[in-house]
Amino acid sequence: MTSRQSLQAFLTPIFLIGCLIAPAMAHGQGPSSQAASVPLQATETYRTEELSLQAGKFSVVGDLIIPKKGDKHPVLIIVPGDGPFTRAQGLGQLRMMGVFDFLMAEGYAVFIDDKPGYGASKGVFSQDNLFHERATILSQWIERLRTHPAVDAKGIGVAGQSQAGYVMPLAMAETPGIAFMIALSCPAVDRRTSSTRSASSRRPRSRSWRSSARWILKLIPSRG
Repeated sequence: MTSRQSLQAFLTPIFLIGCLIAPAMAHGQGPSSQAASVPLQATETYRTEELSLQAGKFSVVGDLIIPKKGDKHPVLIIVPGDGPFTRAQGLGQLRMMGVFDFLMAEGYAVFIDDKPGYGASKGVFSQDNLFHERATILSQWIERLRTHPAVDAKGIGVAGQSQAGYVMPLAMAETPGIAFMIALSCPAVDRRTSSTRSASSRRPRSRSWRSSARWILKLIPSRG
């Protein structure tokens, strides 16, 4: 199956996966979330480019990590949940889960930004408009990445957990053509009761980083 066929197979379906990410990931702990990101050094397999975005009252900074092999790459955008989050923290989580090396080997670029108010990003979210403000930032990043010379504009997808379950669908509504979405332990609406619950609420709570990583690796579209 070609890369284009793999991505087309993932257009618009939403994968709501009930695997519970470790508390450190869900609550913005783990690698220091207060410290500004340290720019990554280029290696033999990938390079890092820092990008900046002005989205209304928000000044946002992020890292696009690009495999050196190949010209155009699909991109996985990491969308954090609630709480503090920086690109250094996000990269540390991907490495801990074994996902980062897989993405680089598959030819995927990775984009992670500092959430406004943390790292190098500036701005304060409005509590009454939080989800829409976050979705607007995500949508503008997607539009920005589509014009990047190293990015396959038709292969940009998003992955996130917790509060990202509210943010990513809003961004998909604002920005048609997002290739795929991976939702981990995200909220869902029960149509029978109109109540909101966590997708992991019926799952055992003994979920390890390794178990969560297996779900992510299964759902990332293969380029083979």
